[in-house]
Amino acid sequence: MLSDRILNEVLVHTLQRVIPKKTQLANIISEALSMEKETVYRRLRGVTMFTLAEVAVLSQKFNFSLDEIIIDVEKSTSVTNMMLRSFYAEKKKETEENAYSTISFVEDFIKDKDTQFGMALKSLPFPVIMPYKSISDYYKYKYKLHEKDLSKPLYFKDVRQLLEWEQGSMDETYNLFRNISHTIYIWDKKIIPIIVNDIIYFKSLGLMDKEDVADLKKELLSLMDSMEETASKGIFNNTGNKCDIYISDEDIDATYAYLWSENRCTSLLITHHMYILVSYNNKSKCKEIRDWVSSMKFNSTLISGTGGKERISFFKQQREVIENL
Repeated sequence: MLSDRILNEVLVHTLQRVIPKKTQLANIISEALSMEKETVYRRLRGVTMFTLAEVAVLSQKFNFSLDEIIIDVEKSTSVTNMMLRSFYAEKKKETEENAYSTISFVEDFIKDKDTQFGMALKSLPFPVIMPYKSISDYYKYKYKLHEKDLSKPLYFKDVRQLLEWEQGSMDETYNLFRNISHTIYIWDKKIIPIIVNDIIYFKSLGLMDKEDVADLKKELLSLMDSMEETASKGIFNNTGNKCDIYISDEDIDATYAYLWSENRCTSLLITHHMYILVSYNNKSKCKEIRDWVSSMKFNSTLISGTGGKERISFFKQQREVIENL
């Protein structure tokens, strides 16, 4: 069954693509639909969904095809759902079903020759954070803050629900991604400062306590140790597969991701902790994302397997920021 939420996400991404004035997106849609701006913001955030009548008006106004959106989503909604829900689901059955679907999906890519996984990162990559319980909970927390209107404060402890059975499937997915032949990460250097600032802010509101902050600090430092070890060798320890890590000298506006092999491909845009499928098995569309990620290398510094001075300096700076917690 086609998900209203997935349709809404793809529609929002389409509107962001076809309306050139991104900073005036809400104003332009508000005028086109004769709708209050606050209502438009709720649609754009996914709190409420665009109606069919509203979608029809927007497609006519901004000249995009309803058929193309629906066909693309129908072909690949299961891919988006499993990658999103396997991380954010709360019920055991739902988590297991989506986790196993994700594992099976990635396994098909690994069977192909010379599979490549690339990400330009606005936030920490999901294949990296999965073994870290507190960091994973942090992203679940951020997601829930945007998922719905909150009539009362949402405390960090309320979402710290990663049970043993859930963590097991995440560990399996984490190890699976390391079996991909070649991984490319392009990091926005502000990722860690943004996380630290968020944690300090949530603590100041009383939404996180000292124990929460201490757990996050410990895991963030451990993550930096693991990433630095990978970067120094240019490979994943447990598999020996290649991992290139770049540090971007420009701000990255969202997380762009792709999986590419000789037989299949998929690409994603990850924004506000939501996974928006750009394409599935459409080589030309996947290639656009792959080329976009590749182009970011020109304004980035490679710190894996080489660039020792830059690598040491980068991780030193990240640890200093984390120590402020």
